[in-house]
Amino acid sequence: MSSEIGEENQSYEVETEMGAENEQENTSVFDCPSTMLKDFAKGPFNPKKPLMQFVTNLDVGKKIEGGARTYKCHFCNTPFKGSYTRVESHLTDKHGTGVRVCKQMSRFMFAEASRLVQEANLRNRGLPIPKCSQSSHVSSSSAREKEIALSSSLPSPTFPSKKRGNIAEALNLQQKERADDAVAKLFYAHALPFHLARSPYLRAAFEEVRLAGPSYVLPGETRLRTSLLEKQYTRCSLMMQELKATWVRSGCSIIMDGWTDIRQRPLINIMVSCSEGPYFLRAIDCSGKKKDAEFQFLLLKEAIEEVGSSNVVQVITLLSLLLVFKFIFCCANAKF
Repeated sequence: MSSEIGEENQSYEVETEMGAENEQENTSVFDCPSTMLKDFAKGPFNPKKPLMQFVTNLDVGKKIEGGARTYKCHFCNTPFKGSYTRVESHLTDKHGTGVRVCKQMSRFMFAEASRLVQEANLRNRGLPIPKCSQSSHVSSSSAREKEIALSSSLPSPTFPSKKRGNIAEALNLQQKERADDAVAKLFYAHALPFHLARSPYLRAAFEEVRLAGPSYVLPGETRLRTSLLEKQYTRCSLMMQELKATWVRSGCSIIMDGWTDIRQRPLINIMVSCSEGPYFLRAIDCSGKKKDAEFQFLLLKEAIEEVGSSNVVQVITLLSLLLVFKFIFCCANAKF
């Protein structure tokens, strides 16, 4: 067993001289010299877990329940808890696994560590290990130039591009959570009704703010009660004029309906409907009043006079049969 470990360790030692051509062909990509990693390899080499030589198990001799142990990185001396998966994440610049990546390793060292992991995965599955090309063995005056040439000539690991996506997704998720908290705090602090979240105007406002970009600033109290209020009033007035113009062209219907609000107050809503859409005329509080046919007729008469008797095609209301006859009698004797 010791002889096998010795042979594996020799595969990662620095080559001081270039070998023959046939020796280069029999050398795998992952067996190429790596001086920067070798200096920090203090533990025994494990072919199945090659990065264990770059960390120290701080729980040796302790009784640990489960697979989580405390390790200390040889590069940054940072302790962290977890399994070998977190050791790989810490030493290969892999994010999103619950452990921080090593801050003292360069991107070339991350690339070499990831190659060691890939070699172990290929070896464990019984797959052939890629051979190192001649361009990987370059004669250089320093070991660092060897590392740079080796890293640039070999394919980089598959996870760096995924790392940036994971970071962006994590930041986006955190930003969404903060936005949800801010909206919820607004509702709770001002006792806003929850059904306001279904308002199309609220959703339209948030969409316009999003399109305006981060430079947008909410209007102040003064603008909301002066210029912006006048602007909305003018816009609504123009819309109502266009809507009322259709009453003359195609006629309209007056709809009167009674209901009770959450305070148990009897209310009557009067609306005008036409081909262009509905128009809310008014709501009448009928508290303490008798909602008989005569009372409802007076309300309807006021609405007809306001809309224009020549523009009203029909009246829609909810009355009992007796009230209907009384209502018709009142209409017959009335003058519009």
